[in-house]
Amino acid sequence: MLDRYVAFLGQTSGREVDAREIAVDMLEQFMASDRDFRQWQKLALKSVFESHESRIEKSAQMNGQGAE
Repeated sequence: MLDRYVAFLGQTSGREVDAREIAVDMLEQFMASDRDFRQWQKLALKSVFESHESRIEKSAQMNGQGAE
């Protein structure tokens, strides 16, 4: 079906179309429109950031630089 879509785009646009480029664009648009995925990604990034902050604080405390 992707090959047929690429052929359609090529005929209607009058230019050469790369199937891989089209597939990547379609997947990017699909993932950007997936609210559950975006929410999960935001929570995952927040968790990574909080974990990084915690390691920095622990390192500072181990080096005698704790907040007073």
